[in-house]
Amino acid sequence: MSRPDPEPRPTRRLRLAVTHVPQVSQAGIPEVDSGVIQNVRAADANYRTRINPLYPLHQAHVTHKRRAVLIDWLMDVSRHYSLKRDSFHGGIQLLDRYLSLSSLPVITKSDLQLIGITSLWISTKLEESTLPSVNDFSHSTGEAFSADSIRAMERKILTALDFDVLPLPTAYDFVCYFLHQLALDGAAPAPNAPTLFPKNRSWMKETLVNPAHLKYIMELLDTALLDLDSLCFTPSKLAAASLTLCLDALGLAGTEEATLERITGHSKRALINCIEYLQFALALQRVPGELVQENVRRQIPSRELYCIQHHNPHALDLVESMQTRKAGRLHPAARLEIINSRTGATV
Repeated sequence: MSRPDPEPRPTRRLRLAVTHVPQVSQAGIPEVDSGVIQNVRAADANYRTRINPLYPLHQAHVTHKRRAVLIDWLMDVSRHYSLKRDSFHGGIQLLDRYLSLSSLPVITKSDLQLIGITSLWISTKLEESTLPSVNDFSHSTGEAFSADSIRAMERKILTALDFDVLPLPTAYDFVCYFLHQLALDGAAPAPNAPTLFPKNRSWMKETLVNPAHLKYIMELLDTALLDLDSLCFTPSKLAAASLTLCLDALGLAGTEEATLERITGHSKRALINCIEYLQFALALQRVPGELVQENVRRQIPSRELYCIQHHNPHALDLVESMQTRKAGRLHPAARLEIINSRTGATV
């Protein structure tokens, strides 16, 4: 797959309006309505009615490796255009929802890249205030797909999904919410200069997070999302298990188990399969240093850089190594999770 241009094209420059980000005290952290959260958790629980983690069974050309390569490339495209994490995660969700449809014709290897870039483009139109044009996305494919091809695939995806493309809660949404609740609870110290950033979700309009904590957790989580077996777990479980695994590294090892269960909605016992599955991602070679803007397409304040999707070049090698060891089989923990979800068991 073609990589996005390393240098921005001078013919198009996007501007992002800078929204004032207020400084708040610990007592001023806004709470999220409990009734709204109940609805969000209900949508999360129904996640498997929209996405089938076994869809390669009816799509022979959609292999674990090809999907991993595709998503790694889409992550790099997102980094290149400074897209929000919301856009990337929403795009991957659309991709998997579309591929989960049993009524789809056979998808070729080249179709897969076209579906991927089109899903990302649809998501940016839902999430971004300013966005790259369809020609920019065509350029990212090395002109392998024209703007008209992307538009045609957009019509196919929208029709197949009956235009139901509003994003479900993603693992990124839940990570932000959990970190916000830890700060609200006092379990996690807020940053020295607490930062509220807007979320394009009706259930979480502004969130207080520690940027370093968010970056650390999302590197692990983004690595796991490259692997198809991650779809065996609901987004909230992936987020909760990622947070649990990162507690020591984030200096939050003293957080009580009861506090985590109340905030995440999952007991440690319920997360045991997901925690076991995510162990491979702990070996990820981290990208050191602070988050920086890598191009000038969008002028982004430094305090908002952690909302932008980033790309770890070491993640794909780690996932492909794990997939080689699995030899095409489901990860044992993922298999257990599917069995338990069908039987209603906790572990």
